[in-house]
Amino acid sequence: MASDALQQSAAQFDGHPFRGASPSANREMRPQGARQRIRKSHPQNTSANYVTNPITNPLIFNTFDYICDMSYIRHIYHIVTSTKYRQRTIPERTKKAMLLYIYKICKSRGWKVYRMNICYDHMHMLVELPKGVEPEDVMRIVKSLTTRAFKGSKHFPDFAGWANGYASFSVSYYEVEHISNYIRSQLEHHCGESFAEECRRLLKEHGIEGNDGE
Repeated sequence: MASDALQQSAAQFDGHPFRGASPSANREMRPQGARQRIRKSHPQNTSANYVTNPITNPLIFNTFDYICDMSYIRHIYHIVTSTKYRQRTIPERTKKAMLLYIYKICKSRGWKVYRMNICYDHMHMLVELPKGVEPEDVMRIVKSLTTRAFKGSKHFPDFAGWANGYASFSVSYYEVEHISNYIRSQLEHHCGESFAEECRRLLKEHGIEGNDGE
């Protein structure tokens, strides 16, 4: 009895990679219109190979075509920039107001922020950007709006804006947690490493030659 049931079950899956039934059963399961389209476009293809071949069978090929036509994009960046002249113009006690403002800028534009932090004279951002948006766009908008909002304000009296340049490094999704933790612990991290030293190290780690961060 068990052997007969096993053979019957195996027969149901024989010859078809998707539907779990025999070619003849699949022909009956298809809508009448689909069966007519197959006969009209391929009247000579009646073999089991035609039914099960994703290249020749329009129904199966359309499934592959649908999947392959989809575009999957994930662009995550670790962006670093400094204040103008690298002056320590962003106080620790009030930086949360600026971080919240930057977060709202990003959220309103569909930029996913994994982590941000400011440490006196520079800022780190870990952000995921949609198609068509570059780190340059983020820096231009964030720098412009934050300078306008906070330059010479009551809580940021010495803040004069940001430096012109920035550094941007692409990040694998599997590195997000590690980089996020690194950004979160910036205050503790810079007890033993200056921002200039951090810049030189980050550039070296990513194989970038040129300005050494001074």
